Amino acid sequence: MRLLAKHGADPLFVLHSDYIAEARLQHRTETTTAAMAATGWAGGTPWVQPARAEREALTLEAVKLTAELGVDLNAASPNGRTALDAAKALKYDTVVKFLVEKGAKPGKQGNQEAEQVSPKYPRRRSNSRPESASGFRPDR
Repeated sequence: MRLLAKHGADPLFVLHSDYIAEARLQHRTETTTAAMAATGWAGGTPWVQPARAEREALTLEAVKLTAELGVDLNAASPNGRTALDAAKALKYDTVVKFLVEKGAKPGKQGNQEAEQVSPKYPRRRSNSRPESASGFRPDR
């Protein structure tokens, strides 16, 4: 992540996805910040799975970096979950402790109609290219 930021990647980029889930053909809306991704929010399967203790240490390092880079640690997904919720679900006590010390709050589960991710990351209503809170656009 440091290398990406050093070479111009925008740490404030917010991914907004809108899709139909295959399992039940349900409409889904998701939002992911770097802090959410650092806590494993975006899912996916790692190529190599480190031991749990190492995963927690790596997650803590990544979350600390997102905080250092100015990512809103209280940003919530459309269903109201935050990076703190993800860290609690994983039972990563060191990550939970760090997030709480930095002022992170638990989300409000079940809020499917959330209008904003956070005041820092307003929800877009267009099908245009993604844009971060700092105005960075990948097509510019």
